[in-house]
Amino acid sequence: MSEGSNSFYIHPASVGHIRKFLFGLLARTPQEGALAASCLTAIDVLRDEHGIAANDTRHPDVMSEIPWPSEAAARSH
Repeated sequence: MSEGSNSFYIHPASVGHIRKFLFGLLARTPQEGALAASCLTAIDVLRDEHGIAANDTRHPDVMSEIPWPSEAAARSH
């Protein structure tokens, strides 16, 4: 067994298209919205821990003008 065989590198991968799709689900049924919010939050936690991939934005869909994360709405008032 070679040295370092139990180690690996984590490289951030772009998930912008997935985040935008999930963000679009927030306005649908309460169940879809809750699941989408959970997924978006989990992705944000992973991005905070491991970094953001190149070319990924902080907001899933800036053009929507809807605050993200949801706590941002409270801060903007």
